[in-house]
Amino acid sequence: MRALPDGWRLPAREIEPLVRTRLLGLLKDPVELLAQVTNDMPSPAELNLLAERSKEAASALTGPRAQAANRLRGLISEVRLGQEQVSIQLNPTELEKLLGIQIARVLIKVDIAGRLKRSGHVTRLIQRDGSAASATVDRTLVKAIVQARNWWRELQADTALTIEDLAQREGLTAAYVVRIVRLAFLSPAMLKSVIEGTLPTHLTVKRLTAPDAVPARWERQFV
Repeated sequence: MRALPDGWRLPAREIEPLVRTRLLGLLKDPVELLAQVTNDMPSPAELNLLAERSKEAASALTGPRAQAANRLRGLISEVRLGQEQVSIQLNPTELEKLLGIQIARVLIKVDIAGRLKRSGHVTRLIQRDGSAASATVDRTLVKAIVQARNWWRELQADTALTIEDLAQREGLTAAYVVRIVRLAFLSPAMLKSVIEGTLPTHLTVKRLTAPDAVPARWERQFV
């Protein structure tokens, strides 16, 4: 966990995947990498060599998990969390070792667009597309979807059973049962996102069970 100035806390799992992805993107883009590490224009041969070495460095960061994590930590001097972005300051010495080139700049910094969102006592890092930085399965939503499918199967199996009957049996209101049952009609793409934990963070149970929240046509669901 990383403490923030206002007392919020950000779990390491929230930021590590995002930092890794950003650094891999940097290493796979020799033009951006060159702009970060030097003010000089290399020759075509030097640029080709840098591209090859940065490709090898990227492979090193996607190797065995423990070794890759150690290399990643060695590359990072500091990570600053802002309200709208994450700034990563790299260690020039370690980057020189990884790439096998001389680096002229003392400060190497790359930014990632993202905002912090508080949920109870936990802070989440949300990317520009609305998804969390790390895949996190919303178990409350999964439970609600399972309940929705079970109730829908009951209604199909027993044509005499009504929403009001279900509500009375469960000690709930009919309106609530209807809102939950709608979750049985989420599209396969939506269900895949729920299971993989990649659903945009604003699509909570409360949001998905709001009146008219789930269109009947799959292609119109939360595009």
